Amino acid sequence: MILLCAQSFSVFAQKASNYKELLKNAIPVTNPNWFDIPELRSNANGASVNVWHLGYLLDNNVADYYDLKQYDTELKKKAFANSAEGQSLVSEVKQLRAKVVGKQFYFLVDFGKSDEYDIESKTFRSSGMSDFVIDDTKIRNGYVYFTTMYLSLPTGVQYRTYYTGSRNFPTVCYQYLYVPVKNENVALTIEENISNCSVLFLFQLEGVKKVNNSNYIFGATQRLFIVNRVTGDIYFELPRPQPKK
Repeated sequence: MILLCAQSFSVFAQKASNYKELLKNAIPVTNPNWFDIPELRSNANGASVNVWHLGYLLDNNVADYYDLKQYDTELKKKAFANSAEGQSLVSEVKQLRAKVVGKQFYFLVDFGKSDEYDIESKTFRSSGMSDFVIDDTKIRNGYVYFTTMYLSLPTGVQYRTYYTGSRNFPTVCYQYLYVPVKNENVALTIEENISNCSVLFLFQLEGVKKVNNSNYIFGATQRLFIVNRVTGDIYFELPRPQPKK
């Protein structure tokens, strides 16, 4: 679930009336397990690369990125990376990595039809995050979790979890976001179109980090919007921090 609290109507909507204008050069992430990055497409048919393959690139893991199975221990991988042949491949990987890290990606989280605005707390409740149930040992402060990917939370956005469970069923941990939206006119427009609305994350890749001894992709959220997927309208942009003078 996502709870969005509206702070002010985004002036960005005056600059781009359709959110798709923002995405002309951005790469969609429709499934966090796969990334459709042109430079990394695994075959001539244009297949996407899986998140683990991308992780090898971001981690500068030459042996696994090129699927060199003969280097099957960390010591062998390190020795190969320091060899003449390995150094050549390391250079290739670093160049590819620089291109990928410089790209912009986007990810949409839909609202549910029954989600509505909370007048008292000035928040929107969204059930979209319920698709991404999280093991509470994977929670990381300042990030929200999407299956194999973590996205940073912009300044002002709060993150909470909610547990359900019983003696007969395992405990489930749902995620919640609280994003600063106080303008009720904007909120009303969103509520009237809630079944077509999504939270839009624009982000860049940061790299790979270990969580519970497993590698996960981490991304830095640059901008966050509430948009209408059908009309393309931008209803709200989370105000971005002003640079210090």
